[in-house]
Amino acid sequence: MRWWKAKSSEATGDSTTVGIAVEPDRVTFVACKGDGDEHPRIIAWETSAIDSPADVQSAAQRFVDENDLQGWPARATLSPEDYSLRLVERPSNVPDDELVDATRWLIRDLIEFDVESAELAILSVPKDSSRARTPRMFVVAARHEPVLELAQMIDAAGLRVSGFDVVESAMLALDTRMPEVVGGSAVLRIGDKSSVLTLSNEAHLYLARTLSVSGDSIEVAAQCALEEDDPASSNVIELLDPLLLDVQRSLDYYESEYGQAPASRLALLASDVEMTPLLPALCEALRPLQVESYEFERFFDFDEAPPSQALPSIALAAGAAVAGAEGVGNALVPSILRPQRGGFGLSSAVGIAASIALLLGIYSGISWFMLDKERGELAALDADRAGLSAEIESLHAEAEANAANVDPQGELETLRAQRDIELSMLRDIGRHGASSDASFSTLLAGLARQDLEGVWLERIEFANGGESISIEGRSLQADDVPAFLRGLGREKSFERRRFRQFEMARTDDTPGLAFRIATLADGDGDGRDRR
Repeated sequence: MRWWKAKSSEATGDSTTVGIAVEPDRVTFVACKGDGDEHPRIIAWETSAIDSPADVQSAAQRFVDENDLQGWPARATLSPEDYSLRLVERPSNVPDDELVDATRWLIRDLIEFDVESAELAILSVPKDSSRARTPRMFVVAARHEPVLELAQMIDAAGLRVSGFDVVESAMLALDTRMPEVVGGSAVLRIGDKSSVLTLSNEAHLYLARTLSVSGDSIEVAAQCALEEDDPASSNVIELLDPLLLDVQRSLDYYESEYGQAPASRLALLASDVEMTPLLPALCEALRPLQVESYEFERFFDFDEAPPSQALPSIALAAGAAVAGAEGVGNALVPSILRPQRGGFGLSSAVGIAASIALLLGIYSGISWFMLDKERGELAALDADRAGLSAEIESLHAEAEANAANVDPQGELETLRAQRDIELSMLRDIGRHGASSDASFSTLLAGLARQDLEGVWLERIEFANGGESISIEGRSLQADDVPAFLRGLGREKSFERRRFRQFEMARTDDTPGLAFRIATLADGDGDGRDRR
């Protein structure tokens, strides 16, 4: 369901960004042009209710198509349920490029999802202004799956993902649009079930807290302020006590922990609750702190001003759009989608996938070529076998024809010589067949599958084209060696081989028993099995 929309015919230019804010029940888009000294201009915006990721995809596609935003960079503020923000001590002697990996173990017990797959970003607190015993830093841990899914939807809509922000960094970006003040600035955003308070100075985040203050309780106080003759009466302040206590504790921590001058401003971001009636009570209770509403139209220009009920979500989307160095950059973008240089998009991932597919295709082609070559060699061996068989038959025929002219003793000698020739030829053929059937790769594969704990091989030797095999190794238990041999006997490449040598000995300098097993080529040794 689309709620509101304003549209301009302008859709190109320098410093253009699409800001996106994802909340549990809605998604909001803004198209922002210009930055730096000039006010950013919101040329188009839209907010839509969502029930599923498919709603986010369709809303993004519609916003891009209707406003001709194809190819624009986009930054998104993540939903609070998809990330966790923690303040931790910065590890010492860790380079900046290794800080993210070194931080994972620090927050392992601080977040409720898998830290190994999480996307991490660092928001550093300036070292020279910290009076804590060790420097501090904020760690943003975002769930990998929602971030990756959102990046894919943004890319599919025709935008280029340039990074992700969180609510706190978006609030920091909005704060930096305001005039600088001495001592720092606080920003408060009232939510339905909880609220967020940030404290910053010179575009650096020093404090971020989630307050247990609901929009309903603040709405009760605002209604009381409207009904009272004095909007700063004790009745109104009493209703604001939980909020005032959290704000004052945060201000005190900021001053004492970081040695900063007292914050001089508290800006109230737009929320579902109208906060204007509470300004007198907040100013009175937090004196001398200056309390004011964040005037969105003062820091952002609109082609068409949005209704007030749209401003809370538009503010988060605009904060992501203008987030610069104070944001988290592209640190939360999944590494598989992060560009090495230049622009960003899923095209990089598609290129990687295409390269992998090409390599697999080349490997498959080489495999088929080798298989065809081996088939040709087998066919040649069959032809040789047929030729040798024909030659043997010819010799038999010649011997029979000459039988009448040969004396018995000479015939016997001739037959014996002929038999020796035939046996020699058959052995040669058998050796060729064995070498083809059990190549080195199949023999090694068979050995690799004998994964017995406590048995390891130290030397493997093949000779005579793989006909003779020698294996040397060690075993912690003598009983494991027979198990190793039985496993080899079940391998197809070893099932017709017989090990004719077996040696086992214990040595003092190394653990376990040393063993050696080997086959012998035909004609080697004395023909007896050695086991």
